[in-house]
Amino acid sequence: MGGLVARLVGAKSIRTAHGLTELAELSENKYSLMPFIANSLDKFAARLLQQKIVAVSDELKQKLINLYPVKKIEVIENGVDMQYVEDRSTEHCDIRLDQEYFNIAFIGRFVPVKRIDIFCAIAEIVLASHSTRQVRFHLFGDGPLKKEIEKTITEAGLASVILSHGFVENVAPILKQMDLLMFTSDHEGLPMTLLEAMTLD
Repeated sequence: MGGLVARLVGAKSIRTAHGLTELAELSENKYSLMPFIANSLDKFAARLLQQKIVAVSDELKQKLINLYPVKKIEVIENGVDMQYVEDRSTEHCDIRLDQEYFNIAFIGRFVPVKRIDIFCAIAEIVLASHSTRQVRFHLFGDGPLKKEIEKTITEAGLASVILSHGFVENVAPILKQMDLLMFTSDHEGLPMTLLEAMTLD
């Protein structure tokens, strides 16, 4: 929509690609036209309505070359203001984790490409293999799969060890308390959360 509006008013339009489109995985449903239509419109906008596509890593650029003209793709890697992240990590946070536990976190959107099911499966394996270890798994974020994932956790009897905290605007104080940050996505570009975690390590 933004590309179309830009064309109508004579402005330039670009897009930033942080990871492979989540629309692609929806196309696995061969009985629905909507993913095909959405994917087609998305590609149309990128090819004809937008002047540049910004990839956040060289690896992502190589994947996008298969979809779009190489001359349209530029790489601008993500970065963070380290002092800003440090300052944010000292702000008040209502969520205080019990440091008697080894705390493991997922931070992100609850969408298929993030594979939160893998995070939960890992939690179940760890807890079964190390039942005497004090380990807690934490989910931070929101999205269309949130209720489904929380229901699965409850039905598996894991609600006391896989804790869903919802969306947190400032994750820096959370990252400061974590022992381990886990990414289980099918694909990632260069996550800002990873850069923030490295800053606070």
